[in-house]
Amino acid sequence: MNNSKVNTKVTLDEMVLKSLYYRYKDFTVPISVIVVCILLFLFLIIPQIQSFLAMKDSISGDSQKLSTLQQNLKIISSFDDNELNNYLDISTRALPAEKDFAGVLQAISSSAAGAGTILGDYSFQIGDITADTKSKTTQLPLQLSITIKGDLTTARRFIEELKNQLPLSDVTSVSVNSNGTIAVTAIFYYAPLPKISFDDSIPLLTISTKEKEMLKLLDNPSNPDSITNVQASTPTPTPFSSITVTPTVVVSLTPTIAASPSGRISQ
Repeated sequence: MNNSKVNTKVTLDEMVLKSLYYRYKDFTVPISVIVVCILLFLFLIIPQIQSFLAMKDSISGDSQKLSTLQQNLKIISSFDDNELNNYLDISTRALPAEKDFAGVLQAISSSAAGAGTILGDYSFQIGDITADTKSKTTQLPLQLSITIKGDLTTARRFIEELKNQLPLSDVTSVSVNSNGTIAVTAIFYYAPLPKISFDDSIPLLTISTKEKEMLKLLDNPSNPDSITNVQASTPTPTPFSSITVTPTVVVSLTPTIAASPSGRISQ
């Protein structure tokens, strides 16, 4: 009896399904086609469109990168190694990568000879020798106190001569002593070389005509004001046109190097 009841139930279910099928069979095929089309659109067409758009963006980026590489290659090929080495030499003499005591002494000696005066004692304030200057990118000061023999006219000639010497410097104070000497305080600048990081996706920059003229004037200045005039006319900031006088704070732990014209140095 249990088997007959189960069979009867199955038979009834089959009859109901067949009845529903024959009643709605005209709608079954269109609905199935619509469902299949929706599934195909969601899982096949949309991923293909996304893949195509991503590939298009990738091709556009690669084309731009290739154009930049070709432009950089053209710029590098046009460089003259001797000219670049000369510009680097002038730049490092104008703004040394570190404190260039020898260059500073040569500059003040040449300035004294050009002004027709005699150097007296001079001293360096070398600052904090433990400071990490490698991470700094701006000009750093090296203060020098100089004593010369003569009057204010002699001091003026000395300052004019010093303006044409490298490394770059600024005179911050001039005072007349009672013993017939002039005390001059000058600041010489130096700038650590920046860390070189090459990115092939960034176009290389070339040296502009104004910058080349400035470098040539730094190497062979024609008159005392020629360097300043070029700096004022340069539209973009450069290591030579953005120099400012930075006050120097001297603390008790700052060592001072003092020297006489004979060249003996004491600390």
